[in-house]
Amino acid sequence: MLFFMKNFKSQLMLIMAIVALSAAPLVHATSFVPNGTYTFTATDGDTPLDGSWVTFSNDVIVKWYLQDSAASGNGVPTDIPLTTSNSSVVSQGAIAPNEWYFTIDGNNIATQPFDSFEGDNNVITPGAGHLFDGFGDPTGIWSAAASTPDSGSSLGLLTLALGGIVGMRWSVRRPVLSTK
Repeated sequence: MLFFMKNFKSQLMLIMAIVALSAAPLVHATSFVPNGTYTFTATDGDTPLDGSWVTFSNDVIVKWYLQDSAASGNGVPTDIPLTTSNSSVVSQGAIAPNEWYFTIDGNNIATQPFDSFEGDNNVITPGAGHLFDGFGDPTGIWSAAASTPDSGSSLGLLTLALGGIVGMRWSVRRPVLSTK
């Protein structure tokens, strides 16, 4: 029985060390743009683009909703609001901490030239952001939405899973005690 306990502990420690070493590069990697959703609010009174948002994951825009209330009723054909289903990211970049830019065009940009949004945060003007489309070009701020803390890291979950596997393996190998 003592042999199994010593063996179990060494196996568990070996697995934990492997997991920690393999995750070390992930712990030190930093993004310029903290993951989350950023919502635009004009600060110059030009508010039709207010409420537009982009979601970043590891410095990449993965989701968006770009609206312009002045676009409707102008007699100009448009697919606004632009979303992940009717548009695509043409260019984007994260330059420095909380400094980023993007261009997102509608899928029908050839026939609907106003279906294009360009945005930035702290690039043109430090401390300010911008959002431009064919109908307006307000200066404003991009505010990060309040995020819910993660209930557990991938590393923690992987460690628990591997520890459980080793524990189950140990308990299956353990001799059954007789009640006689």
